[in-house]
Amino acid sequence: MGHVRRRYVPARADPRLVPAAGGLPAAGAGDLAGARTLAGAGLNGPAKTHAYPNYVDAAVQVAGGDTATALARYETALAGPEPAGAIYAGASALLLGAGQRERAVELMESGYARFQEPPSLAVPLIRTYRAVGRQVDADRLAGQCGLRWPTMKPVCDGEAKGRQ
Repeated sequence: MGHVRRRYVPARADPRLVPAAGGLPAAGAGDLAGARTLAGAGLNGPAKTHAYPNYVDAAVQVAGGDTATALARYETALAGPEPAGAIYAGASALLLGAGQRERAVELMESGYARFQEPPSLAVPLIRTYRAVGRQVDADRLAGQCGLRWPTMKPVCDGEAKGRQ
């Protein structure tokens, strides 16, 4: 259930997204039935294509072992308004676990580029490179990370070396 603990909150408080918000705490507490109900409530009406309720439902589906539905929710979330880096990282990890290595890399690289190379996606991208055997790329990105964000250097270097 480690995946359920990731937090993503949309930039603005939209009342249509409130029903889904309880899904992550419920799943984190082990109440998958309650989490599914809460996450599903956010997938109705105009918010059904928004990134946040789909992200919440994806996390709940992963916790329940339904990776196919989770991946579909992640894809909807990425196409919806206000996608976040956490969605790219979660979807990429799910793809890696499903053996879709190149797709996982492509997804992380597209998120990294879309958000203009944010520090929050550097570590997940390094992790993805390392997981698919692209150590040269992991080391290169770790070096760039350390230069651009000196306080993140130990984290990026550690991830590139597999110590995270």
